[in-house]
Amino acid sequence: MDYAFREFLESTPPDERASTEELLFAYHPQSKSTFVGYLLFYFFFPIGAHRFYLGFSRSALLIPAAYFLTVALWVLLHSLGAPKPLLMFPIGVALSTAALWLWDLAFLSNWVYEHNRDVVNRLNAELLRVDTGEANASD
Repeated sequence: MDYAFREFLESTPPDERASTEELLFAYHPQSKSTFVGYLLFYFFFPIGAHRFYLGFSRSALLIPAAYFLTVALWVLLHSLGAPKPLLMFPIGVALSTAALWLWDLAFLSNWVYEHNRDVVNRLNAELLRVDTGEANASD
């Protein structure tokens, strides 16, 4: 049981939530692991795998684009014999990528927590609807 799930159980009165067993059974397959997120971050950051894992597909595509842009600009400018000040632009892109790396390092565990908190709250609402028969009454 992770922190988001335990926090939900401690902060929600028993009469306002589905049974712990039902919640845990539905929650586990949809929850994300901080450990897996950091593994993906450390080994596959250049392709944005950790962001894909958490469902941030659009921003995940920016990471490989930044890497490709850095390398392509550096090769192009270097092959054209560009002056040194112009060669600094790819270094700026690389520094921006490094800043993005630090940002993701700092916020990854929070993103996992928020995802898991949203999952447990959504599942609780769905299970309560099913338990009270609201889902069948609206059909």
